[in-house]
Amino acid sequence: MHRAAAKTQAGVPSRRPHRERRSRRDRRLFAVGGVLLALAGLAAAAFFSVNGRARQVEAAAPPAAELRSQPVDRDALNAQADEILAEILTEDMSGLDKVNAIYDYVTGTVVYLDRSVKGDWIKAAYDGLNLHEGDCYVFACTSRLLLTRAGIPNMDIAKSTASGTHYWNLVDLGEGWYHFDATPHVTRPRIVLWTDAQLMFFSSNHGNTHDYDHSQYPDVN
Repeated sequence: MHRAAAKTQAGVPSRRPHRERRSRRDRRLFAVGGVLLALAGLAAAAFFSVNGRARQVEAAAPPAAELRSQPVDRDALNAQADEILAEILTEDMSGLDKVNAIYDYVTGTVVYLDRSVKGDWIKAAYDGLNLHEGDCYVFACTSRLLLTRAGIPNMDIAKSTASGTHYWNLVDLGEGWYHFDATPHVTRPRIVLWTDAQLMFFSSNHGNTHDYDHSQYPDVN
């Protein structure tokens, strides 16, 4: 092609038609703890371990904006949670095994992003299972849904100090309440059935991450 043919009448070089561009979010791939997640319109493949056995859960996600705008069907969400539990739990598991499997699933499929809409735990759990991202509220609500559907007594708990908000769970396997927090932390603690003394020691050494009003909750072991 002659150079002159590559110019417009105004003498400005013409540009080739742009291909449709995906947003940065649509192109973003997350690799976290052995999990490869392709978010917002790409397939998500999550690999995690249950009792030493590798399991895989795959899902093709619609665009994130579409998912966020959809009203949440509670029955459909419960059915989705039940399908996940059927994949990660077995009949011979103890209560402790189940709690650990749920912890592994949540931490292995949800990526921390500092955003969520507080006050609607069903929507937050939906975001965790379908968008695979969110803040501590999403992690706590996703855990709440799976624990509840697995028949494990649990309740929400929230930080009470002015230094920021944080949400996690309490779990009771028949021997009283213990702390359960699937939200990732830079020190990578595995907060599964921690006693209150354990969590308060961790909190005091990490900027009071889990300070809470003890009078608002049942006694924790």
